[in-house]
Amino acid sequence: ASGEFYVDPTLQGRLIKFAQRRFAGETARHEELSEQQVEVLRRYALGFSIKEIASRLNISPKTVETHKARAEEKLGLRSRADIIQFALHQNWLQGGE
Repeated sequence: ASGEFYVDPTLQGRLIKFAQRRFAGETARHEELSEQQVEVLRRYALGFSIKEIASRLNISPKTVETHKARAEEKLGLRSRADIIQFALHQNWLQGGE
């Protein structure tokens, strides 16, 4: 539960290229998000649970779920994999937490 995740090195290049293609032209879309929505998505992409995110941001789990749902709706994201791909494209995952 340290918030880390593992990506097989043989898949990293393909995942990054896929994310770049998938989210080409999406760079400005994250500007539609609030600062809290960005932090929630970024930490979720890093593998944190809703409860862990709530604890670290000093907000309730329900508020985390609301921020996540609204951000997903704005960006058209449907899964943790979509969020990870988007976060990679935005360079949100550099340096971890």
